[in-house]
Formats: sequence, structure tokens, C-alpha cells
Amino acid sequence: MVTVVPIYTGLSHITGQIGGLLLLSMHRENHDLHLDHKLYRDPRDRLSEIEGNLDTISPPKEAKLHFWAIVKAVGTLRQAIDRMERIAATKDAERCDQITADLIRRLHKVHALLRFTANPDAGLTSTDFDNTCCNCTGHAHHHESIKLGVHT
Repeated sequence: MVTVVPIYTGLSHITGQIGGLLLLSMHRENHDLHLDHKLYRDPRDRLSEIEGNLDTISPPKEAKLHFWAIVKAVGTLRQAIDRMERIAATKDAERCDQITADLIRRLHKVHALLRFTANPDAGLTSTDFDNTCCNCTGHAHHHESIKLGVHT
């Protein structure tokens, strides 16, 4: 499970970065995307690195379904990045809108797959709880104290 944590975290970050770039592009005329920019190259290159790392992982029998979902998320995210490149190359506004809708569906699918594979006990969570208050993190005694309205 430890070898999957950086992959899972990377996929979460890349999904957010691509979603953010899509939002920025939607507020520009003709979905103006500059794919030679570092903000785009970094997530694209990071995904290529993750794809290479997947080949080195042999999940245990109990984790095969979760690993399958991560592999599926990687493939879907690759397709989403391909859609970003199509948007940048498309001059037809109607076609651009169709590709954008497809890209959004793919980002939703990646997010759903990441939620499916989430396992906070193994460090797989789509939300980073490392810098939150004790109400969101901690040991089991924190959860009991929250129910009682008492902080420990």
C-alpha cells in the first residue's frame, strides 16, 4: 500500500491542476490554452512518471480491485489531458464545447475512482488532512470526543 500513496496523491493533485487549468481557459475567449506553459507541462509530465511507476507495482490479492481503480483513473486522466490538447487545437467553438464537456466528464470519473480507492488508514485520501484541526484528524479518541462535544 505504501508504494501506491504517492501515485494516489499525485493523481489527486493532477486532477485538481487540470480542472483548474480548464476553469481558467473557460474564462478566456476561444478556450485559449497555452499548453507550452509550466502549469500544464508539470501535471502532464507527472502523469507520465506515474504511468511508468504503475508497471513496477504488483498489488496483493486484497488490493487488486483498488489497484484496478487507480490504473483506470490513470488512463482516464491521460484521456482528459488528451482532451486538453484537443481543446487547444480546436478553433470551432461548438466542437470546443463538446470536447470540454467530455473533459469534465472524465475529470468527474477520475474523482469518483479516487474516492472509491480512498482508504484514510492507508494514507489514501483525496483531502489532505495533515494541516487541519483535531476535529478532522487524529486517533480514535478524537472521534469519540467530537461526538461528545469535548476536545481532548
